[in-house]
Amino acid sequence: MKKILESLGIDRVTYMLRFLRKTAWPYGLGAVLVASTYLLTSIVLGRLYAGLASITPEIHLGVYVRDLGVSLLWVVGVVTLSSVGTWLFRRAVSSGDYSMRRELSDRLARMPLSRWYGRHSGEWLSISGRDADAAAEQYKYPLIDLISTAIEFVGGIVIVSAALPQLTLFSAAVGLFYFLLAIGLRRRARAHWSKLRERIGEATSVFSEMVQGRALIRVLGLRRCAEDRHESALDDVFGFGKKTSNVSIANQTLGQLGYTVAYSGSMLFGLLLINRGATTLPALLAVWPLAKQISFSLQRFGMMITEAQMRVTAVDRVREVLDAPPEPIHKANHSRPIAPAGNGVAAVEFRGVTFGYDPNQPVVQELSLRVEPGERLGIVGESGGAKSTLLKLMIGFYAPQHGELCIHGTPSASIPHHTQRGLFGYVSQRPELVRGSVAYNIRLGRPSATDEEVVEAARRAYAHEFVSSRESGYESEVGEKGANMSGGERQRVAIARALLKDAPFYLFDEPSAALDGNAEEYISRALASLPDQKTVITVAHRLATIRECDRIVVFESGRIVEQGSHDELVAMGGRYSLLASRQFGAAE
Repeated sequence: MKKILESLGIDRVTYMLRFLRKTAWPYGLGAVLVASTYLLTSIVLGRLYAGLASITPEIHLGVYVRDLGVSLLWVVGVVTLSSVGTWLFRRAVSSGDYSMRRELSDRLARMPLSRWYGRHSGEWLSISGRDADAAAEQYKYPLIDLISTAIEFVGGIVIVSAALPQLTLFSAAVGLFYFLLAIGLRRRARAHWSKLRERIGEATSVFSEMVQGRALIRVLGLRRCAEDRHESALDDVFGFGKKTSNVSIANQTLGQLGYTVAYSGSMLFGLLLINRGATTLPALLAVWPLAKQISFSLQRFGMMITEAQMRVTAVDRVREVLDAPPEPIHKANHSRPIAPAGNGVAAVEFRGVTFGYDPNQPVVQELSLRVEPGERLGIVGESGGAKSTLLKLMIGFYAPQHGELCIHGTPSASIPHHTQRGLFGYVSQRPELVRGSVAYNIRLGRPSATDEEVVEAARRAYAHEFVSSRESGYESEVGEKGANMSGGERQRVAIARALLKDAPFYLFDEPSAALDGNAEEYISRALASLPDQKTVITVAHRLATIRECDRIVVFESGRIVEQGSHDELVAMGGRYSLLASRQFGAAE
């Protein structure tokens, strides 16, 4: 029984039904009303057919009119029930669809970064788009189909058996034959649809890369190469699409053939019974619509099993996100506030921290580092030396696998993520800007900020001048990812956003990378304008950005190899001195 229910996709249906908790009664009532109308329609048709077959010249005209009026009342009643049921059902389904997509969006937003980076962004777009659409179908039509098919089958068996048991056996035999044929398509349908969903996700990923890398593609003359890659991905989708389409066509063909056989076969068998004197034409016509529905109900069960396979993969992909554990919330006591640094307590302290994106390949190894309150700390080193990783650990994007990270003396493992991240103003190497005005992007740092505070933050970030020069000023629209701004302008808007947050810590990840000298000068001024009581940690390749820091640490292979002020490190003649001589010349 369990395997049969799984074949029907009932376990997926019941999983998706949880989104209808708030509208369970209108959903269930609507489904039952709509489903019941199928059986009632067959009864009404049988009544009409039987009445027509009973017409004789001896029957008074008033009898015809009366029977016709009763039949019309039945039709009106059935249509009314169907309309009410459809209205209730669709309202409930819309609510469930909204709840499902809202939870899916919430789970994606709370997903650990390690899972985000495990798949291409196009995959997530495919899951939240096409797969979510297909998954929603599991609580739309399958339940009504299942209920209506069950009602038709049971009602038909009971009513027809009481009148013509021979016709019941014939109809059930025809339906069972087509049920078994439809079941045979189930495994093939599921395999093809699973592969098709994967190929759609890959094609979406390729297209997403084409959109995001459109400038690079044109600069390098890769248009033909990119188109070929996308075309290849679409070919895979088209290939598996044809296979799934063939299964769908076969399923529909079986359905049409089965319905035709049930429709005509039950009538021919009934006429044979009349010929043998086992029944009369009016009696046959009264139950014939129900008899053919017995066959079609069994056949429909088989078709539902095949159709369910088309949605199972989509539900599984959506369910993978919905059931995945979100970013963990620490279980420690969160009620006590984090004490301010001072009195010998470090602002940030790494105590023997080891971390790796792959636990078997650590990028930070037994790191011990203490950052004092109000200190300006610079971090330099080779690419891949885990400099940016330190910032991500502080923000709580990841947790140390060994050792302990403390913020104001409190272990990060006992600080809720929203509290931990609220302590930091963060500017990445590639600042993220979103659709909206310049003011909106800056105000993301503190949504409650006034217009005056937004402008002041922009002034401190040396962004006010270029923002004011735009035709719409702070209401100027920011293009996709800030495409209508230069790199330096995007960086300064991001710094203004961080400054507006007014957090005790500021983390800057390569703030002047890939900028020209003029833009770098603005960034350096913005960093220098930060209040003395703020703790500032800056990762940089360009030493001009951090040469005025109180202390600079040099990283190699996840370990600190040198630390000191700029002058002290130059005097050491080590790794930092070599970097300085390359960037500043022999005068250093």
